[in-house]
Amino acid sequence: MEACGPHKRRNKMKYYTYPPINYPYVIRPMHKPPVADKEIVDIGIFQVAKTGLTEQLIYEWKNMSVWKKIVPDKLNDMYTTKQLFRHLYTGDASEIPVVQGSNVNEYYEYAKYLKEQVSEKCDMIAIGGIKIFSIDEIEAIVSETRIVFPKIKLHVLGLKLNMLYRVYHMIDSFDSNNWTFLMKKPYNKQSRINAFNEFLKILDTKKQQNEEYYKKRRTW
Repeated sequence: MEACGPHKRRNKMKYYTYPPINYPYVIRPMHKPPVADKEIVDIGIFQVAKTGLTEQLIYEWKNMSVWKKIVPDKLNDMYTTKQLFRHLYTGDASEIPVVQGSNVNEYYEYAKYLKEQVSEKCDMIAIGGIKIFSIDEIEAIVSETRIVFPKIKLHVLGLKLNMLYRVYHMIDSFDSNNWTFLMKKPYNKQSRINAFNEFLKILDTKKQQNEEYYKKRRTW
């Protein structure tokens, strides 16, 4: 399989999170209040972990009217991953399909499956479930997904900042709550704001380093 070259982003890569201040790139669990006009909304991994992917949650997700919403991909007793996707995906432009798998090859195969299923309205694909993989595996997963979807926007769910440099040139956006680890006592609203602002400065430095790094590379 050929290596994936740098992806020509129309805009600079975006970082999504659920922020403590006014911030344009928001991803939030379904049951948390909206804080921006355009948001990516997820069904909520903690809610699913607590109750399972219930028909009530599915009903609420289907009836959300939001800018973007992540198509639930968590397995339950009723559906396999593909069955769940076919059950929920309508082809609406708001829906973000998620590439999943238990190894690199499964991600690639599922990406090819989604390529055949998504509608022409689909302008963003997400990659989920990467936390259990090594940095080399994550790079391979992102690279092979980008090969399948060379032009569509690619978002990585739950990407750690220290892994960003390996996939920076291939993605359009990612999300994490890593900034919360920078919070200092006393834990209050101001400490959340300070931690978030500190994280944004670190992220900006990382972005600049990555841009310079990939300008020098000619092998992708």
